[in-house]
Amino acid sequence: MGGISKNCSFATNAVTRDCSLVEAVSRRDVLKAFAIATAGALGSSATSTALGAPSVGAASLRPAKLRCEYMTNPLGLDAKSPRLFWELVPSGAEIYALRQHAYQIIVASSRVAAMAGQGDLWDSGKVISDETIQIAYAGKPLTSRDQCFWRVRVWDQNDAASDYSDVAFWTMGLLKRDDWQGDWIGYDANEQVGFRSAADAPLVGFGAGKWIRLPNALWSRSHRIAPGVEGVRPGTVLFRKKFATLPGKSLKRAVIVASPDDAAMFFVNGQQVGEASRWEPAALLDITRAVTDGDNVVAMSIAQQDGYSPSAIGRVLLIYADGHEQEVPFDRTWRVTEQHDSGWMAKGLSDGHWAMAQAEKKPLWGTGCVAAEVYPPARHLRRKFSASKPVQRATLSITALGLFEPSLNGQRIGRDYLCPGWTDFHKRVHYVTYDVTSQIKPGDNALGVILGDGWFSGNIAWFGRRKYGGPPRLLAQLDIHYADGTMDTIATDEHWRAGTGPVYMQDIYAGCGRDSRKEISGWDTAAFDDSSWHNVNMGIGKSRRPVNPLIEALPNEPARITQEVAAKKLTQPKPGQWTFDLGQNIVGWVRLKVRGKPGQKIVVRHGEMQNPDGTLYAANVRSAMSTDVYYLKGGEETIEPMFTFHGFQHVEVRGLNYQPELGDVTGLVVHSDIHRTGDFSCSSPMVNKLYENIVWGQKGNHIWIPTDCPQRDERLGWTGDTQFFIPTGVMNFDIAAFFSNWLMTMCEDSQSQNGSFANVAPAVMGKNGVTAWGDAALICPYHIYKTFGDTRIIEQHFDAMMRYFKYPESLTHNDIMTATGFGDWLNLGGSASWQVIGTTYYAMLSEMVAEMATAIGREAEAEQLYAKSHALKAAFAKKLLRPDGTILNSSQTGFALAFTTGCIPGGMKKKAADQFVADIQRRNWHLATGFIGTPRLLPALGLANRDDAAYKLLLQLAYPSWLFQVKTGHSTTMWERWDGWTPNKGFESIGMNSFNHYAFGSVGQYLYQNIGGITTDGAGYKQINIRPTPGKGLFWAKCSYDSVRGAIESSWKRTGRRLMLEVVVPPNTTATVYVPTALDKAVTVTLGAKHAKLLPSRESFGAAMQRVRFSVPSGRYTFESEV
Repeated sequence: MGGISKNCSFATNAVTRDCSLVEAVSRRDVLKAFAIATAGALGSSATSTALGAPSVGAASLRPAKLRCEYMTNPLGLDAKSPRLFWELVPSGAEIYALRQHAYQIIVASSRVAAMAGQGDLWDSGKVISDETIQIAYAGKPLTSRDQCFWRVRVWDQNDAASDYSDVAFWTMGLLKRDDWQGDWIGYDANEQVGFRSAADAPLVGFGAGKWIRLPNALWSRSHRIAPGVEGVRPGTVLFRKKFATLPGKSLKRAVIVASPDDAAMFFVNGQQVGEASRWEPAALLDITRAVTDGDNVVAMSIAQQDGYSPSAIGRVLLIYADGHEQEVPFDRTWRVTEQHDSGWMAKGLSDGHWAMAQAEKKPLWGTGCVAAEVYPPARHLRRKFSASKPVQRATLSITALGLFEPSLNGQRIGRDYLCPGWTDFHKRVHYVTYDVTSQIKPGDNALGVILGDGWFSGNIAWFGRRKYGGPPRLLAQLDIHYADGTMDTIATDEHWRAGTGPVYMQDIYAGCGRDSRKEISGWDTAAFDDSSWHNVNMGIGKSRRPVNPLIEALPNEPARITQEVAAKKLTQPKPGQWTFDLGQNIVGWVRLKVRGKPGQKIVVRHGEMQNPDGTLYAANVRSAMSTDVYYLKGGEETIEPMFTFHGFQHVEVRGLNYQPELGDVTGLVVHSDIHRTGDFSCSSPMVNKLYENIVWGQKGNHIWIPTDCPQRDERLGWTGDTQFFIPTGVMNFDIAAFFSNWLMTMCEDSQSQNGSFANVAPAVMGKNGVTAWGDAALICPYHIYKTFGDTRIIEQHFDAMMRYFKYPESLTHNDIMTATGFGDWLNLGGSASWQVIGTTYYAMLSEMVAEMATAIGREAEAEQLYAKSHALKAAFAKKLLRPDGTILNSSQTGFALAFTTGCIPGGMKKKAADQFVADIQRRNWHLATGFIGTPRLLPALGLANRDDAAYKLLLQLAYPSWLFQVKTGHSTTMWERWDGWTPNKGFESIGMNSFNHYAFGSVGQYLYQNIGGITTDGAGYKQINIRPTPGKGLFWAKCSYDSVRGAIESSWKRTGRRLMLEVVVPPNTTATVYVPTALDKAVTVTLGAKHAKLLPSRESFGAAMQRVRFSVPSGRYTFESEV
């Protein structure tokens, strides 16, 4: 897993999750222990003779990788019984049959006590148990701000004790609302200013204006017309409108407010009055001096480099001295042409031969326009305080309705971004805890926070700003514990001071504007004079709905910069436009090295692809401007945006007066700090590239919440995309804590009265959900339970899951459910009927929740749900499955659903499988499925005993297929559509054409679980199945998964007719290994034979193959067979 960033690789003075204080055993180290199998391969942990531990090496294994609530040394938990985890690694040369017989946990209130073996908070004593995960703290009740230092030792299969682990820790957060001593604060005075004056801000709006363009034109032909005339660029359409001022009135002011697609030049009476572009907020052009009494003409030329018909929305606004206002909206009375007449912008031109404009309420991309929003600056808040005594520790607890970046005495606190993330702010908001002990100075100090709009106040999708409330607010509390046992608290109150700085606009979707000339040196230091700054606003501001959220500890790692990507290519497709290609579609932003004059404007745009002429393709981001604008201070500087992120591979830089260098642009990869757990490679470079694309797609769509796409004006928590991908997602990364966070929003904050769950969570589009989308509220907890053995997540949401069932039952008649919603979204004709989708989903969900009910002892509900599932399956077999094996009004998706949900009776599987494959063969071995069918397509073929067909689909190079996207050379993440770009058509509709949309990346499940063969038997990988399926077209495959209990490996290689399978099983687990072989051929165990137990009965698969079963304990094994 090259290039995977470790959590410890970014050192900061303020540690949020401090890896340096505990023993760091990497995932590679765990694998290496099995591979090398030599004494001390991982070293030994510190001896703790004070605890009466036996001598070093007495036990054959030892605990490592201690975690609490899935995290390493978390700060500020509010779980009152945190769960503890560890993994087991060999302590010597022996790697086989290692088991934990017992454990002992001690939890102390100080590191010294823990090192001395004094578990004054909890000493579990010797517990006879082989459990290493999900062990709930059971000591003294924990209170706010408690520090908990813990160690564990284990006894092995011979009852020999290990040394104690190194000390790990967690701290408790502020558990009660009364613990927060301050109030919400903000700074509203500059709320409507941004880069404009306060007087201009109210003018920004389109009024009655509509989008105007050539009539009946979606695609522009004008890109083939040479300019040849003044003020006209290539690919340009011209617009004119005559208007007259009101007679007898004195004009005070006149402005044009407009947003074009793409770039426009504006003229009044032949005089150029300004320019505007789609990638910046709406232009506000003062045209007062250009307007004359009586007749006037306003004209604009609009160039569109993406190939669509140039268009614009806006108005001309005239304000008279008596207060009267006159509006000239962009509407169908405007004239428009592609013919570039000389003098086209002048008063005297006769434009009667020009066409009348076509006017629409929405732009071509279909989701509205938020360019007319006024984007405010980032607020700077500061508080000076004194630390008068020696400091023992200092902790900052901080949250915002908006986004925050804190600093202390001039140093940034932590390495987190876009905090505190996105929740339903009417229900809850998270706070983050930082240890800032090392940043406190004796005497005077200053705490500073930059406050941004974020999801609370800024744009969300195409809904505009202020979806939740008013201007952003900060809540923070710095607790300083002194060596003498006393404590001071610095909280957000009326003593804070407020101002603004260089960031004059900031928005997640629009981007960031920064004027480096306005930087405030030392603003967050004690020496800074803030006497000219302002008082803060107290309390949560006014909003359409009252906002009073629960304040809860962040239960997972924040978003961080995890990787840097250097630019690979630099081109200049047009004068003044420099395009950098990173070679990888990423999510984050750009670090730009630049030089220039004071006030020089630099525009940085982001896109996933390039147009045929090499210019930036950005049409598919719709109304998201995705642009960062910088005004330089002069000289050289290195700049990054703030409070925004972009999805991109290509970066366009405008405004430079020199040729840049390739190293001037660096892509910073940002996502929630989830850690890589899976790896896959095989003999096909194309499949390997597909796998890389899948992993990158997950990174880009796991930024605080699981999203559908990270680049356009959407970026929502689409629940369908999430549940389609989660079987792959749980293998790629450790997402347990990440989903613990999001599932609280999904299950508890996004359920409607009819029982259904929202289609997006947070539920900004309403809470009524549809089949296969809102069902994520049941499917995702199930996969977290199965993968991590997590029953607490079931207990948290079980009542909500049970309430859900009144929704599908309301759509069910005689045990046949009719689905609602989107169906097999973006399928290519291979879908399923509404009854097939509904009935299979209802049966599957009933069975999933029944299994979860059993896991938490809810037997009555389990029995009820199992019975319902059986009834639905029986009805499916009777009413929807035909005698010849076809499925009523359904194609590939119908078969995929039926096989993977167990709806096809055993006696009908062969017929159904034949029909399934026949459908694929009729399409010349191409898939035709959409969002619902694709995740299940290849696993279903495996269950149908037709992995041969699955391999053909996987390795298909022609459109439509997974590898078609790879073959184009344009794919570095998964695409939203099978035909997002094709050589024949070019780009698909800009209305919906994401190139980082991970739903179709769900094929990763087949790579891990079928080709690699790694699955859990039960929950939490205590028992493991390794059942690889070699197939035609691949000669070898390597698969590894770092489970919650340790690293698992499955690798196979075919040489002629010989197959070699290598397996690694982690300590304290057992595995059933299914070795492929030809009919009645023997299997030889060449490594680990002593511990491999042959099991009776072979399993048939394929046309003439069998699997021979072995039961094995921990260790490394090699099997050889003839295939």
